[in-house]
Amino acid sequence: TTTTASPVSSVLDGYFGKSVYGLGLTTEYHIKMTVSGTTCKKDDTRDDFTGYQIDTFETALAVGFCDLKTFPEGSCSIQVEELTCKNTRRALKHNLHMRTLAADTNNNDLVLQFTVAVTGQCVSFDCSDGEDSVKAVGEVIEKFAADQLPALLAALKIADSSLFAFVSETGLSIYYGDLLAPLLEKYSVWYPKWETNENTCSNDGHYEPYMKKSNFVKGTLEECCNTYYSWAFDECMVLGGADQSSASNLDYFYVDYYS
Repeated sequence: TTTTASPVSSVLDGYFGKSVYGLGLTTEYHIKMTVSGTTCKKDDTRDDFTGYQIDTFETALAVGFCDLKTFPEGSCSIQVEELTCKNTRRALKHNLHMRTLAADTNNNDLVLQFTVAVTGQCVSFDCSDGEDSVKAVGEVIEKFAADQLPALLAALKIADSSLFAFVSETGLSIYYGDLLAPLLEKYSVWYPKWETNENTCSNDGHYEPYMKKSNFVKGTLEECCNTYYSWAFDECMVLGGADQSSASNLDYFYVDYYS
């Protein structure tokens, strides 16, 4: 039997490959996870946890969100941005003289907001494949996390056996937020390199503010070269990162004055 690679796998082969263009691209998935049944102290925030605790939490979260079978070693990292302890349940306690309501310290919710960052690279010189790569990374993270809840819970309990002692799998709630690649927009903005002697355009993000305000930036290298260096189009394309064959094989149109 022949095994066919999934579309996601094919996209990520390029994302983690060795493109000659080497445009690094980091996908960031912003996630919030609520852990119910912890012994955290109500109203505690990130500042109330030690740096060592934060490090151990990030290590534990990597077990549940960094798929090392798909993501190469060192390409996936976790950063905890916020921690908040909330009391959501109250239990009745009795004493000899009166009936009182008191917080049940074993039923507090610890809310972790963190980012899963996966670093790869664009395959194409203008990073036009970047959006597909970002979506593929997001799909892998979500599927992996759904399959790894037992391992994630075990890792949390190893990180802090007291804090997570009473937590069960049903106490883990994951909410997926923004899936972003901050540098993707930079790679899709091309501007003329008027400040140099090179007849080309660049997408390094170092354009002057007036260029974007005045619509001097373009969406592709081809469009930029055609607009500002039409008299040296091939040179512009090659210097901008396109290979010679792709520059030479583009269709050209001209005015036919004789027919």
